[in-house]
Amino acid sequence: MKLSEASPEGAQRTLARAAPCSLSLAWTCLRALIACAFALTGSALVAAAPPASFSPLPLPTACTEPVQPALLKGKSSSSPVRITGLAGSVYTAELAGTYDRGQPAPRAALASRLIETAGEDVDFIVVFTSFEFPTGDALAFYNPIRNDVRGIGLPIFDHSELFGSPGRLQGYIDMAAVDRYSLNTWDPAYRTALNVLSHELMHRWGVSVRYRSADGQIRSDLIGREGSHWSLLADTEASVMFGGRWQAEADGAFRLVEAMQRLSKWDLYLAGLAGVGEVPATRLLRNSGLDATELPVVGTRAGGTFESVSLQQVIAVEGEREPTFSEAQRHFTAALVLLARPGQSIDPVKLSQLQRFSQRYESYFQSITEGRASLRFVNQAPANAGAGAPEPLRGSEPFLHQDPVGRALAWLKARQQADGGFADRPATAIRDTSSVLRSILQVEPSWRGADAARTFLRGKAANNQDDRIRLAAVEAAPTLEPAGALLSGWADSPYDLSLTAALDAESGFLVDAVRQALLAQLQALQGPDGGFSVVTNGAARLRASLLAARALLSFWPEGHASSDAARTWLLNHLLELPLQGARSASSSELADTLVLAGELRLPESLRLRLSAALQARQGSDGDWEGSVHTTAVAALALARLSQPDLELLTISALPNAPRAGEPITLRSRVRNG
Repeated sequence: MKLSEASPEGAQRTLARAAPCSLSLAWTCLRALIACAFALTGSALVAAAPPASFSPLPLPTACTEPVQPALLKGKSSSSPVRITGLAGSVYTAELAGTYDRGQPAPRAALASRLIETAGEDVDFIVVFTSFEFPTGDALAFYNPIRNDVRGIGLPIFDHSELFGSPGRLQGYIDMAAVDRYSLNTWDPAYRTALNVLSHELMHRWGVSVRYRSADGQIRSDLIGREGSHWSLLADTEASVMFGGRWQAEADGAFRLVEAMQRLSKWDLYLAGLAGVGEVPATRLLRNSGLDATELPVVGTRAGGTFESVSLQQVIAVEGEREPTFSEAQRHFTAALVLLARPGQSIDPVKLSQLQRFSQRYESYFQSITEGRASLRFVNQAPANAGAGAPEPLRGSEPFLHQDPVGRALAWLKARQQADGGFADRPATAIRDTSSVLRSILQVEPSWRGADAARTFLRGKAANNQDDRIRLAAVEAAPTLEPAGALLSGWADSPYDLSLTAALDAESGFLVDAVRQALLAQLQALQGPDGGFSVVTNGAARLRASLLAARALLSFWPEGHASSDAARTWLLNHLLELPLQGARSASSSELADTLVLAGELRLPESLRLRLSAALQARQGSDGDWEGSVHTTAVAALALARLSQPDLELLTISALPNAPRAGEPITLRSRVRNG
């Protein structure tokens, strides 16, 4: 029985073709569908109706593009590629020739020149382009360069020498035109780029495994679309590799309740990040009437029965993975490239967004691999880097000042620009100006440069959600934006939620309904140990936990489970925190801790230790690390330590039940935190 065709949800199955390896010619429609396909709940896709002009797409081109060595061997070593700069972890490059899909020569030339420039080999190269080029129906695709892993259903091959990286480069990922993605963190579609890159990276290891059935037959029923993804009929914990999670209904049917959300234990095993004993048997839906190569859509219903397939059945055909879990690679490096045409200007906003994306993805990768692996984008500057490669900030030599706050404020004021703003880099001007404004006004409420700084901020357009929130906090004007719209872009980022809650705790710019929704979501993301991670399911980190605690302790100072757990985690972490060496807290983390000293009930000995460590890092000019932002937050922390921090403990009245018009005496007990 084919229940899916009789249900409204099943009628929407054609929409699933907007998953990461599919691209509609009707581009506007596609971007909306992609956002739905990778929405956090996965259920938005069911509710979305296709526009009137929508027509089913043709079967998409495979999102892997096998390298054809014959197209490379004997080619001239001359390269049409030029590496032009490095901004953060994003290399910029120019290519004069063709870059069509299926043409390995320009990709080999770019890889060779990039590795030569960076001075180190990498495992993966990830390329966005500033121009469109034909990719068939694929949104992004993976070019496999090398496979040395047995037991995952892939042949052994090695084309890495042709790409200038003998024995090292594993894959080349074409993300295609950067304009195909929303890279603003406030946009709900932001997670699309994160998941698409995760999807293409996973093609390094699959999905191509067969298994031996109970009757001894070798079967490929776990494999779905294009022979390189999970079958729609396999229950794969909603793997990003076109996987779903099926749930039995009361009427005996089965319903797809999640789609394309995470790396499953099966994915982790293929990547060498899970042991054989960790991988549970999967279930395979039989006699459902569904096409195994269709993409999963939440809400799809089907009849049938489940067949259990164990990893041992896969090993019986493919053999056990080699290298094994204990020997497999855990740490990977990648180079991120924005490729342009000669003479084509690069949008500085896009470049800044890609820098942020590289940082976010490093955390995201660690999160989706359950902390079992890391991926680092290299950032070795080219020898002849052109415009766009940022100069490192350089601070003055450490010096212990008698008046650290006064020297810091003088240094900051001297760096106010003609337009009223402050900036470590052009992309951080909103963050830096708002930080300086808060810091100086804490000590000098009548500072004459404040109006110019506010005017500068009012004239700036926000490039991301962080900027929007900082601008709102400076204005301290309640935002009427619906809670769902405000929070929907942060599904992967407890850090952004924490930052917003912390700024709201100081400025009160959120209306109460939005504030309550934000706090509820923040509590839901709190780890069992009381800490907060940078991304969902990541390990607790000091900065994210400090920001979250600032909000929680502001609204619930005592006797609240979330506040108390956050305080306990921070105290335990801070007592063991090294203040020197590679693993020490950053200056901004020390400053954020001292701002919360009262709320955290820091022991006086610890408070003095942290304060001394922060002051010891101040430069002779009054700066911290040559950074406007770091100097501002450090000065704010030290200023608050030297100012009264009064907390009302008790209050009483005499007489305690006065009559109307009767004089009373109020007595209070306060504590200076």
